[in-house]
Amino acid sequence: MGGLLLVAGAGMLTLIIVRGGAAVPVAIVSAAVVLGLYIVLVIARLTVAHRTTRLRVMAGAMLGMALVAVLGTIASAWTTWQNSR
Repeated sequence: MGGLLLVAGAGMLTLIIVRGGAAVPVAIVSAAVVLGLYIVLVIARLTVAHRTTRLRVMAGAMLGMALVAVLGTIASAWTTWQNSR
């Protein structure tokens, strides 16, 4: 599930990066944070022994990924819109 969230979140940000423009720095930072949170999710899966704690850390990482991806996409769209006026 985390991998699908990574593909969906970073995929949209990658399209913004490829398109170019003023929103590229925002999209790059957002994509890097999403990737970093995915790495946290994988590390927690492999290292945290207690089940409840592991699930809480993984859930927090997934919620963070979703939040950063959505806010990064909105911020990129807003930046693009502001520069087109």
